Amino acid sequence: MIQGGAIVGAETAGFDTVNLDVVIARHIRRLVGEFTPVTCCNANRQNQVSRWDLLWLLESRAEARLTKALYRLDSLQGSAKKTMALLDRYEPFFAGHPGLAAAQAQAAESW
Repeated sequence: MIQGGAIVGAETAGFDTVNLDVVIARHIRRLVGEFTPVTCCNANRQNQVSRWDLLWLLESRAEARLTKALYRLDSLQGSAKKTMALLDRYEPFFAGHPGLAAAQAQAAESW
């Protein structure tokens, strides 16, 4: 599905980044249900990386890519209309996400 597009720049390769973001988020949500909770504050696990750490890293990178794309469209390119259209595509899956809500408020203000 990705085939290098994420490495060289998905937008320039004609890859639909919205679908990529939704696939990543679905994967994360599925894994959250499968992982067992990590015991907190155990001296034996103090400096070990857990599955949760890797999952949170994946989630944060995906969210950063998403919010950066919205920021680029609205603040750098000045295209509130394109930003709102992109937000409409994200809305069915990411409804209520604080980063998207902030981007929507920013785009509406500059519309």
